[in-house]
Amino acid sequence: MSEKWIKTNVVDVENGVLNQNWWVQIQDEKIGYVGPDAPEETAETEDRTGFYMMPGIIDCHVHILMDMDGSDPIASMVNVGTEELVFRAMENLKRLLYQGITCFRDMGGHNFTDIKIRDAVNSGRIEGPEMKASGHMISMTGGHAWIAARECDGVDEVVKAVREQVKNGADIIKIMATGGYHTPGCAPGSEQFSREEILAMVTEAHRLNKKVTAHAQGVQAIRYCVDAGIDCIEHGDFLVDAPEVIDQIVEKGIFVVPTICTRIKVLENAIKSGAPQSKIDRMRLGERHIDSFRLMMEKGVKLANGTDTGIQNDSLYEMELMERYGMKTAEVLKTATINSAKCLGIDEQYGSIETGKYADLILMKENPLEHATAARKVEEVYKKGRRVKGGQK
Repeated sequence: MSEKWIKTNVVDVENGVLNQNWWVQIQDEKIGYVGPDAPEETAETEDRTGFYMMPGIIDCHVHILMDMDGSDPIASMVNVGTEELVFRAMENLKRLLYQGITCFRDMGGHNFTDIKIRDAVNSGRIEGPEMKASGHMISMTGGHAWIAARECDGVDEVVKAVREQVKNGADIIKIMATGGYHTPGCAPGSEQFSREEILAMVTEAHRLNKKVTAHAQGVQAIRYCVDAGIDCIEHGDFLVDAPEVIDQIVEKGIFVVPTICTRIKVLENAIKSGAPQSKIDRMRLGERHIDSFRLMMEKGVKLANGTDTGIQNDSLYEMELMERYGMKTAEVLKTATINSAKCLGIDEQYGSIETGKYADLILMKENPLEHATAARKVEEVYKKGRRVKGGQK
């Protein structure tokens, strides 16, 4: 058994407290001890008292196979071969890990390459954050992201689509419940599956012990999802128009992954690139997302961290925007760690610095409880007890 003790300032993300000059014991992949008591003199120790340690960041909405710097992210998955997707994923995995993201959920791949990448990462064959994968997005015929999705219509066919994802190893089912900004002809707020179709997908996924999440921007489709007992909503752009639906989300304990950074980034990029005014006007609809985020926060929705990385290319922007738009800094850290672990159902092993959990740790020079931008200055990253960035690996 390998063992190491690190003395540093430990962030308790659950309670928003900084424990100064504490010791963290790493035993193989896990945390053996956290607290003020020093180890025996014979133990291997490292002094990081000038650093701040928090658990690795968890991102609940990533597209690892997309060209993160491309102009058409969805098409970028389907217009290249499998080899290119694998090389791209390996680059993106390293980028995420070195930024301090130690676990993420992929929200839509191509040809089940995301699932194969997940297996390679989680078995240690490829270096990267721990990964959950959804397989194909499930879309109606001609619906949002149809070029990369499993298209289907009617109750029988959507149930089959869910079963296909599970058959191929999906951890979670991703439904495209509304249109979106990146598919021509699909209005972002429009519902794209019927109430019956969404209920059938959620029911079948739960029967197969899989969680379900939905790309859902418009209110009517979100109503369908909430009524069906979905586990999570991605985006929720226009929920500000339906406070009663937010109340139902709170009552049922449904997570929402706002991804407000994507709306801001996509609009910024459209203006910067000289996009047609019609496209810019369409993207401006996303500005209402900020009001929805604030109202969800006010009403006590369980929020999780998600960046839609792949659609946009900044994996830490969401934390800064949550802080900018009214979330307390300590709550931002909690959202990006333990709350996101709860959203993924992995909080018994990830999301906080506690005895028995995996040693997914990041160290930075600035106190992240003072400002969320401190996360941009990660000096060291540990993944399951192994230092993968900074110091001596």
